[in-house]
Amino acid sequence: MSHYILIADDDPVVLHILGSILAVGGHEVLRVDSGQGCLEQLARDKEQNKLPSILFLDNLLGDITGLEVLAKLRESFGEDLMPIVLLSANTKAEMSDYDVDVLPEYFLEKPFTSETVNSVIAQILGT
Repeated sequence: MSHYILIADDDPVVLHILGSILAVGGHEVLRVDSGQGCLEQLARDKEQNKLPSILFLDNLLGDITGLEVLAKLRESFGEDLMPIVLLSANTKAEMSDYDVDVLPEYFLEKPFTSETVNSVIAQILGT
């Protein structure tokens, strides 16, 4: 089954590689290259009642951080917030300095492999 997945990352290589992995898996993929672009796309998606099944969100975007985007999304979407996978070059242990309530449930360390991406998707979607 195909799912709509949004990727927000300011690195064009990551957008290409992750998007390709997801497309090979049969998913509909949309890529944005900034935090503001992510917020704007999700606002359009919400208006059209077509939210992504998963958001892959880079932590260090060029304009605002992924955690700042996440905070704004939690305000806007509340309980309806889609699963978010935080992408980071930092390890999950290094991210432990953040309040656990700030971090999303899912985390993917860069560099990633197609196996780790597919594992996270299977965990979220139950496939």
